[in-house]
Amino acid sequence: MAEAPRPAMRSSHAPEFSASLASSARVVQTDSVRITAEAVLAISEFFIEWQRLWRTSAVVRAQALDSADRELRLPYLHCHRDVSPESRAIAATNGEPTERFVRTSARFAIVASEYSQYAVCPSWIFGSSVPDVQDERLSRDGALVLALRPVARAARARLLLVLDSAVHALPHSGFLVGQRVRFLLEQRDGAGAERATQNCLAERWWCLALAGYVQDRLGASLEADSIYRVMERVMRDARPIDSLRHWYDVRPLVSSDAWQDYDSRLGEERIAAVKNFWWLSDPLFRETGNERWTAHQTRRVDIALRSALDGDERYVWDAERGGDALRQLILRYDWPSYTWWDSRATDVGHSGYLSLRRSRPVPPYSTFEYSLDRVHFTPAWTAAAAPFSAQESDWDIAPRESNGGIDATW
Repeated sequence: MAEAPRPAMRSSHAPEFSASLASSARVVQTDSVRITAEAVLAISEFFIEWQRLWRTSAVVRAQALDSADRELRLPYLHCHRDVSPESRAIAATNGEPTERFVRTSARFAIVASEYSQYAVCPSWIFGSSVPDVQDERLSRDGALVLALRPVARAARARLLLVLDSAVHALPHSGFLVGQRVRFLLEQRDGAGAERATQNCLAERWWCLALAGYVQDRLGASLEADSIYRVMERVMRDARPIDSLRHWYDVRPLVSSDAWQDYDSRLGEERIAAVKNFWWLSDPLFRETGNERWTAHQTRRVDIALRSALDGDERYVWDAERGGDALRQLILRYDWPSYTWWDSRATDVGHSGYLSLRRSRPVPPYSTFEYSLDRVHFTPAWTAAAAPFSAQESDWDIAPRESNGGIDATW
């Protein structure tokens, strides 16, 4: 996937200098490194503070949750590939799982890392039992209890002052511009984020990506669709097709039984099939734009922003420590509505599991819970590969029972 540039020891936008100006070049490069390093340090300090507030919020909320709530969530927290669904259900219910709980556990959508034993299990158990919480996809500070949200906003405001100065000094830095836009949105400063994209001086495709990202996060899906279309053309004009394969990749959205056919299609042939995939994912053909495709582009940008650093306020994004599982999770389902953390003791146990399997621990660990209004509307890959042979069964918005009917409890 094409991503925002990571902070580097050498500025990619520094001008070329002759030998007589070599000393000046060293000063420019040193300033670039120093400014970027100071910004990264400020971001890291904010992450530490935000995680502290998040853990504190989890402890406060735990007082209002009964034991059944904890038992329901623990199997999703301990999302281990080598533990059967039945064992998870039994462990979570003290040996007496209900029929519905067993059925739910058997449908765990395990999203596993290819480089680590780390894995995540999205769940659809988010509900009113969690007091004082807002959907994290819409408000990142919604993960915090009300009393701590102003503390987070004050800390983020201090960070934004550092990023404002950094972008002013290095306006061509895709990393700095992107992080500033991200934190402006998380501060709920939509107008500020829009201005930042309008004044963006980074690579044109990245400025367009950020502009589409802001519009979509502000609810202007149609405007975001238009901007992303331009971004796509700019990317294809500026880069060889092989370098764009990750951005166009929809493999995480394709059923595993179709991976062989997907992988066999290369270059323009795959791009054509992917276009069919998104065409058939459009929720309403009569409405301008494609909300599902637009949402996917927004998720790509979100991942690029978060993985520009190895970790964020809670999670690690480099593949060697399981970040590829998080990337797949976001591509498939977007950011969750709620993330439940249990305790440091549970973190120790989970880290021990990973260490025994020669995988690096990555605490803190949380659930990834989604509200029930998230609707799946992508077709089977066979429909994208041969759209004029598509069948009604190529689309499913919910799991089906053994008799073919939709599971009403999903």
